[in-house]
Order: sequence, then structure tokens, then C-alpha cells
Amino acid sequence: MKIKIIAISGNVYSAGHWKRSVTLRQFLLKKKIKVKLINISKNHAKNFVLITNQLIKEKSLNFLILDVSNFDFIKKKKVIKSIETLIKVKKKKLVITDGLGQDCLTRKIKNKNFILHLPYFLSKKNKEALKLNTIKNKMIGLKYAIIENRKNISQKKTNQQNTLVSLGGSDIHNKSLKLLHLLKKFDFLNVFFVIGPFFDKKKIIKIIKVKKNYDFKILKFKENLSNLFNQKKYLIVNSGLSKYECLYTKKPVMVIFENKKIWSLNQEFVNKKVTFNLKLFEKKTIIENKIKKFFSNNFNFTIHLNNRKRLVHKNCTNNFYLFLKKLK
Repeated sequence: MKIKIIAISGNVYSAGHWKRSVTLRQFLLKKKIKVKLINISKNHAKNFVLITNQLIKEKSLNFLILDVSNFDFIKKKKVIKSIETLIKVKKKKLVITDGLGQDCLTRKIKNKNFILHLPYFLSKKNKEALKLNTIKNKMIGLKYAIIENRKNISQKKTNQQNTLVSLGGSDIHNKSLKLLHLLKKFDFLNVFFVIGPFFDKKKIIKIIKVKKNYDFKILKFKENLSNLFNQKKYLIVNSGLSKYECLYTKKPVMVIFENKKIWSLNQEFVNKKVTFNLKLFEKKTIIENKIKKFFSNNFNFTIHLNNRKRLVHKNCTNNFYLFLKKLK
């Protein structure tokens, strides 16, 4: 089997698509699959069109996987035109790992003769809006999530108040400083703040300035955060793809929802009660009380862990692979 994956990354697109694609590539290589990952990190639309024009001519590919669902990227007409052409030529060989809300690519595409990959919690409203019944080949839900094999990662236990904070590859919504100032009040915490690969220099300088009056540690971003997740007692992540990766740990997880629009979009995730969810757009006193509750010894995370156990699928990346293998 021969597979190529196209992902996007950068200040606007962050690192989620790229991280997921790296995990998938590593898994497929272990399966002895010929796989190449093409990550577009600059001149995104222009390079995407150039690359897809070349791939249209390539007949030896079994599958081409696109992990590019970002509003700023898919709003460009030439990107949609290239994807429509790929669907026409590749037909059932094209896999689209899609997003929700304004990042949804499926809604923009008329030709539904592709393989849809949506590894998220979906409400009935989401399913109806996407008209999933019009798409024959689809991988829906966490059963097909692209997650690193948990068997290879040790679940370390610690009694310390070590807290990992990750706001994605670029902190698109600029909440790093606000969150650090909020956590500063809880001086019993040992905070490890992850700076993503697409944090701009001005943002990094401001974060470093906060360190002068607040003792926290800075970590550099790695391809996969799984090892960092399992070294800390508490996890605080943003509303991006990392929140799903955290579900495969046995740690207390706080998910930061940056604004009302994101909160509304993720209601199905919130309703599953698999993490502690914080609306960062509420009043400061409400936010502080909720953070205090999260770190309280009296707070019971059992319900989150039980729900994860019930809803999260084992070997989900392998399920993705088996689905494609069956279609080959």
C-alpha cells in the first residue's frame, strides 16, 4: 500500500493537523506501508495547488489523505477547486480529515465521492448539517481517532502539583498571558508552560517577562505531547485537537474554551463530561473559583475517568488503517 498525507501548519493554522499526521505516518511506517507526509508551512494555498497538481498525475497512490480543514485555508476558491479536482480523479482514494463549524470542508464540496474522516464527538445537529447520509464511505467518531499507541507510554504517578499547560502550536486566540496571570494566584502549583513551534517572537517575549514575577517553567514543543502529558499530574489544554488526545490519559484535564463561539461549537464534547471545562470568557472571579475547584483535593474526577473509559476506543489508529485496508 502506498499513501501520501498532506497537512498544514503555521501561525494561523497552528500545529494540530501536522501533529496528527506525524502520528499517523509513524503508525503506518510500523505497518510497513510506504507513506510520505507533506507538511505545508508557508505560502499554503499556492503550494497546496502546486502539490495537488502533481499528485493528480500520480497513479500509483492507493490513498491520499488531506488534513487541511481550517477556515482561513478552505475559504480560498483555488483550494476548493483543487480538492474538487482531486475527488474527480482519485475518487474513493481521497481521504478528507475534516473539522467542525467554520473549519468544515465537507459543506463546501459538492462531489461527495471521497472518504470522510471525522474523529470527534458529533451531535445529531452536526450529523444532519453535514448530510452524512450522502457520503458512502466515512469514519465517524473516536473509534477512528489518530492517537499514539498508549501501550508504548508509561502512565507516571506523582504526588506533586505538576501542571502542564499547552495552548496549541500557536495560541491562535492569544490567551497565554491571561491564563498565566490567573494561575499565578495559585502558588502551590508547579506550572510547566509549553511554547508551541508557531508562537510569534513578541508573544514569547511577553511570556518570558511574566517569569520575572512568577516562577513557572517553559518547555519546548515536541512532535507529540503524549510523553509530557504522562509526566505531569494535571493537564490544562486549549480547545483544539489536544483535548481529544488527553482523553487517552488517566489524568485530571482542564480544557480552556477561549470564547463563546468555540464553547457553543464544542457542546457535544462538553456534554460527554470527560474533562473539566473552563470558559475563559467569564468574569475573573468565576474563573478563579473554578480553577480553585479543579485543583481542590475534594474534587472527584472519577466521573470523567469512567466516561472516558466508556467512550474512548482502544486501537483507534489501527481502526483507521483497517478501514482503508478493506477499501483497497
